[in-house]
Amino acid sequence: MAAADVQVQGLVAGLGEVGEPNAMNEESRVALLKACRESQYKLESSRETANRLRFAGTDIATAQIFYTIKLFHVLIKHRDSPISTDGLANETNTDPVLLGIFKFPAIRVIPFAKLQVVRLLRYAASQGMIVQNTPDTWSPSHITYSLAEPSSEANVNEANPSDSTHTVHQFTRKTDKHWFEWATTERPAHYAALNQFMAVNLHAQTGVDVFPFESVLPQLFNPEHSSKTTLNPEQTLFIDIGGGIGQICEAFKSRFPSPPSGGRIIVQDLPQTLAGVPAISPLGIEAIPHDFFNPQPIRGAKIYYMRHILHDWPDHKCREILQN
Repeated sequence: MAAADVQVQGLVAGLGEVGEPNAMNEESRVALLKACRESQYKLESSRETANRLRFAGTDIATAQIFYTIKLFHVLIKHRDSPISTDGLANETNTDPVLLGIFKFPAIRVIPFAKLQVVRLLRYAASQGMIVQNTPDTWSPSHITYSLAEPSSEANVNEANPSDSTHTVHQFTRKTDKHWFEWATTERPAHYAALNQFMAVNLHAQTGVDVFPFESVLPQLFNPEHSSKTTLNPEQTLFIDIGGGIGQICEAFKSRFPSPPSGGRIIVQDLPQTLAGVPAISPLGIEAIPHDFFNPQPIRGAKIYYMRHILHDWPDHKCREILQN
């Protein structure tokens, strides 16, 4: 083990032994807090920095919602025994799907909304606002007590959002348009920035760089396979649906510059997203405008890929996308 790794293990073990803040003098507490924050900024990757800044406002919104529905107060009331998600939902008169946990095991026919990982309770636990004891039970952290202090309450709808045209975006912007429609028509610079961010964010972890294509689809990706399939130039190997400016297709081509099967590689997105993207890139990637709420025009492709799509839409819209 490298010396640096040994040093890190020692630091982690030492931090685990740090006592309660009120056991330190203020100068020591502030010095330790500053050192931890500076270490975090040095250690985090560019992707982690982008995501930290991207979701910064979520902390405030989550804390305000929990204060308004008295969730912090309920957790403190049950501080001697963790409370379940259903128990929290009952005592705060909120939708358990909004609070955000599903019963294990998860591999069942469960509404898609229940499987979305970024829900309020788990997000709050990841930020230290509360403690997740088990997949379905919760208790207060030391931060919970601070957040339960008197504050201004927000206008909160305690139900899980099920209509993508009735969200906080429509409320704050005074519009009836979905965010994507609004951004493309009212804030094109915002929409362009989103596409650039997604390109950078997804380049760091695409999924196509680790998926075992060779073993799952050996007839397409293993040139020695006995049933090797060769596609003609009009047939399609890979389509990234809602693929932005083509970053996933580029990652696919990076891994398979010349796939044994041959075949077209295509990125599909709205025309305004693909504006400026060449119809056929130097890598041979085709850019074809398509709205995934309309029937898929290219049938028979070997691989249809979607990522960072379904979490933006309620269940009935997700079914519509998948049916197309």
